[in-house]
Amino acid sequence: MFKSLISAALVFRLHLGEPPLDWGAALLAWLRRPVIEITLPGQAQQVAADRTEGLLDNLNSVYPF
Repeated sequence: MFKSLISAALVFRLHLGEPPLDWGAALLAWLRRPVIEITLPGQAQQVAADRTEGLLDNLNSVYPF
């Protein structure tokens, strides 16, 4: 069974081939990303918290128990 799994993995690898990966280009793309991209997740969490708070206020006004 192990031999058949290895054979299948080798066939898939042969069929798909190895994608060319340029580590230097990947590093440069990561270093050149905009600064605003780094700050957006924090703002998104704040917006989600504000929406949740507003929804809870609306629900408490309709169902006050």
